[in-house]
Amino acid sequence: MSLWLLIIATLGGTLLGGVIGLINTRMQSGIMIKREREKLILGKLEELHEVLSQFRSGYGDLSLLASSDAAVEALIKGHAAIPREKLRMLVGFYAPQLWTKIQHVEELSGEYDKALARLLEWKREGAKAEDIPPEVPDLKQKLDRASAEMQAEVIALSRKYI
Repeated sequence: MSLWLLIIATLGGTLLGGVIGLINTRMQSGIMIKREREKLILGKLEELHEVLSQFRSGYGDLSLLASSDAAVEALIKGHAAIPREKLRMLVGFYAPQLWTKIQHVEELSGEYDKALARLLEWKREGAKAEDIPPEVPDLKQKLDRASAEMQAEVIALSRKYI
């Protein structure tokens, strides 16, 4: 009888150790998955901040355009390189709470695009820097301010994952 007790105790201890090991592995796996997810989201928020920086730098100062044709060409090249779709994708996937902000930034950029078209038209007609309406440079400031506010919110959001 004592031999059976010894065998049952050994098997029971082995089984209990296996169950505890399984539970520990599952817990560790859950923690690792959570950590990897937070790391991914944090990386994507950093990428979003970077794309917002590219967005801001892609819009040159319209008031400088009247000075030279090279400035016009540089602005058009920078404007074409703006990653709008990537910006929308990153906000949609990783920061949906910023959707209203991105819509506001896009609205301002649309106004800026119209001002750019008007300015290029004025330039073709021979307008000078003093002929540019004062609201044109204000659009750049509004766009910069809205983008900077959005970047600040991305930073605040990323602090949740640090």
